[in-house]
Amino acid sequence: MPPRTRFLGGEKKYLRAGIRQMAMVDKVVSFSRVQRSDEVAMGHTILILGMHRSGTSAMTRVCNLLGTELGVRLIPPGPFNPKGHWEHGELLRINRRMLSVMGASSGFVWPLPKGHLSAQKAEPLQQMIAEVIGEDFADAPLWGVKDPDMSRLVPKWLPVLHCQGVTPRFLIMVRHPYEVADSLSARNSFATRKSLLLWLRYSLESEYATRDCLRSIIIHKELMNDWRATVARIEGDLRLQFPIRPSIAGRDIDQFLDKDLHHFQRGSEYASDSAIGELALTGYRALMSRNGTSRRVVLDQVRHTLEDADTRLAKRRLFSRGTMGDLEKEMLGLYRAEKYKPVLRPAMKVARGLAAFVLLLS
Repeated sequence: MPPRTRFLGGEKKYLRAGIRQMAMVDKVVSFSRVQRSDEVAMGHTILILGMHRSGTSAMTRVCNLLGTELGVRLIPPGPFNPKGHWEHGELLRINRRMLSVMGASSGFVWPLPKGHLSAQKAEPLQQMIAEVIGEDFADAPLWGVKDPDMSRLVPKWLPVLHCQGVTPRFLIMVRHPYEVADSLSARNSFATRKSLLLWLRYSLESEYATRDCLRSIIIHKELMNDWRATVARIEGDLRLQFPIRPSIAGRDIDQFLDKDLHHFQRGSEYASDSAIGELALTGYRALMSRNGTSRRVVLDQVRHTLEDADTRLAKRRLFSRGTMGDLEKEMLGLYRAEKYKPVLRPAMKVARGLAAFVLLLS
């Protein structure tokens, strides 16, 4: 009999989610009854990255139904993820701790402080990750971990995986930034500009950190519209075959990917309502591109633009209305630079948007 999935948070809390979900999640670790493919090598992992509310949960469950082990310590479903988060509770806790040590959190809109996580502080946390992997995934030919915050922690995860002899593969989920902002407004009451800046951080950092790895960039709406084509592209990009074929898991996946769960959809034409929005839309269009070279060029421009803004803003630790004029002048000079015009030609008001946003958070 396969081991039972244990949800963190207590049995009573989970039981309130209903017997139907209990029957559903029992499938998480019950793949021993299904013939596995011999083409999956031992020790392969898929790490699912992406901004919060970008479809990482849906993608993870699809991978799980195709035979990817998720471990036995999943957090329980919630009101905004009634079909499950599919996140490993212990690894989630370690990632949160890692961010906390750096003075950050899930809603941290600024760059992660460089040098604040020394080797002395990182090694115990990395050792904890290695221990969880050994305990929960030692016998799994293909296993996965999903945590949106891991998008900002890839450099800390890669040494652990390499030391474990694991071949990491990454799925980066990308959703329209304004759909993410709408969803975060409903769930967390985040201001739109805060959500857009978070989208930029998570998306740019995860893309940049995985450039030398096997990865597949998945657009949320493509997964929802045609998951079979998406799975085929994932297998090609990651050079693996899922243990359970789509022909076997198809009915369960169709039932899980309920189109009614795709809330906050935006139309085909997108117009930004701020300079930060224009920057996010530029990144989104680049991530949608199948041309890896042009995608990288544009994303590098967007990333450097954001980094330069961070550098200028970091020099002014105290913001007040009295410095607003000087700050706008300084930032407008930066964004008018010739090298940024191909990316931000329609967004000459970026400085005003960023400066006003800083004031809101300070």
